[in-house]
Amino acid sequence: MSLLSKFQKSSSIKSGPPAGLPWRIFLLSLVVLGLTVLVYAGMSFGYVPYLKSEVQQVDAKFKQLSQSIDDAKQQELLKLYSQLYNIKTLSTAHVYPSRFFDFLERATYPAVRITSLVLNIKSREARLEGIALASDILTTQLAAIQESPEVESIELDAMRQRDAKEGGGVTFSVKVLFVKDFFSHP
Repeated sequence: MSLLSKFQKSSSIKSGPPAGLPWRIFLLSLVVLGLTVLVYAGMSFGYVPYLKSEVQQVDAKFKQLSQSIDDAKQQELLKLYSQLYNIKTLSTAHVYPSRFFDFLERATYPAVRITSLVLNIKSREARLEGIALASDILTTQLAAIQESPEVESIELDAMRQRDAKEGGGVTFSVKVLFVKDFFSHP
């Protein structure tokens, strides 16, 4: 036999899956199934009864505690809890318009006088009209309000230089929009 024919015979070996592969897959499946059954049995016969006994112990402690407090005390505690809950509910929905006046006092320059104010809490908007001694003071005032963390935006609606016979200065009208939670937190 020539070397070429030996090579052809050796290369003509079947190239299918190895003979033991199906058995290995079957054994692996049996091991996984066995572990699954073991975990299920452990949960059903070990952990679930443990949890049920813990729940029963807590229920027993709760009954013992509720029996140690007489009915009058229970009613008083229930009334107190109800009042505290109502106070909490009311305080979360409470509006604090006084925050605006604190802001206005802190943000207004002494050379600026507010002559008119319209405050709409629902839309978080304030319309201010006033008089500043000069336009540069008004510009500085508006920049200070804009830089405030409470303010979302500010718009200058109108600005007019007053005559000397009117007392001088600059009249202005401004719309200030406050941040979302400005009026809801103290």
